[in-house]
Amino acid sequence: MTKYLFIFIAFIAIAFGAHWAWDNQDGLSSLLQNGSRNGCILTFELDKTPDSITQKHQKELLKTQEHTFGKVQVKFVPFLLMDVKFTREDKRTDEAKILWSLDSGEMVLDTSSFETTHGFEDCINSQASEDDFRILHALARKGGGATKESFMDELGMDVDILTERLEGLRKKHLIAMKQDSIRLHFQSPLLKVPPQTKVQHNLVTKEVGSEDQISAKYSKEQVRKIAKAAFGQDFAIRSQELVYVPIFVIEVKNPDSSTFRTYWNAITGKRIDMRQFI
Repeated sequence: MTKYLFIFIAFIAIAFGAHWAWDNQDGLSSLLQNGSRNGCILTFELDKTPDSITQKHQKELLKTQEHTFGKVQVKFVPFLLMDVKFTREDKRTDEAKILWSLDSGEMVLDTSSFETTHGFEDCINSQASEDDFRILHALARKGGGATKESFMDELGMDVDILTERLEGLRKKHLIAMKQDSIRLHFQSPLLKVPPQTKVQHNLVTKEVGSEDQISAKYSKEQVRKIAKAAFGQDFAIRSQELVYVPIFVIEVKNPDSSTFRTYWNAITGKRIDMRQFI
C-alpha cells in the first residue's frame, strides 16, 4: 500500500512540475541560461580589433598627450535570432532571419552596418497591440504624420473607434496629437520595415564567463510578442536561438587619474551609445 501511495504522490509531483514548466517556459529558459552562463555561447565572429579602433580614433579619444589608453575588455550583448516566415507586400510568402537586441529592444536591419529600427523599444515598454501597430504603420506610410480625417479614409474606421484608439496611443506616448493633427512620437522613427535582417557574418561558439555577458534588458517573450503584433497575423516564428554580439570596452585615462569608458561594436568598429551598457 505504501509503495502505491509513493508512486501516486510522485506522479502528482511530476505532473505539477511539467504543468509549471510549460506555463513558465520562457522564465525557466532564462533561469537555465543564467545558471550556466560560464560556458559556450553562440556569438558573431570578431571582425575588428581593439588596436584598429584605437589607431583610427586616437585623436578623438586622446585629447592631449597626457591622456592615455587603459585596459580593453570584450563584452557580449544578448540578441534573439529568429527564423521567420511572413507575407510580403506582393502577397507572396517569404522566409527570413531576424536579429533583435535584448538590450536596446530594436531590430537589426543589416549586420554589416548594424543599423536598427527606432521605436520598437517604446512599443515593448507600452505593450503595443496589433491594433496599435495598424495605426502606427499607417502614420509611417504617410511620412510620420497625418490628419484624423485622412486616417478614417485609409483605415475605414468609425470616428468614435478611431478617436478611442488614438487616445490610447497618446496615453502610451506612441503618438502626439494637436487638434486634428497626429504624428508618431519618436525622433527619426523607423518602424515600417520588413521582418528581415541581412545577416552577413558568421556565428561561432566561444567560452565566455558570466562577468563578460551583459544581462538582457528585455525577455525573449517580450520580443516575440512585439514582433507578432508588428508584423501581422501571417507572421510566424519557426525557430529561435540566443546569440551574442561582441563589443569592445576601451578605457581612457585622464590626466587627473580619472577614467572613462568607450564602447565599440566589434563587428562594425562603430562607437555605441554608452548609456545602453551602464
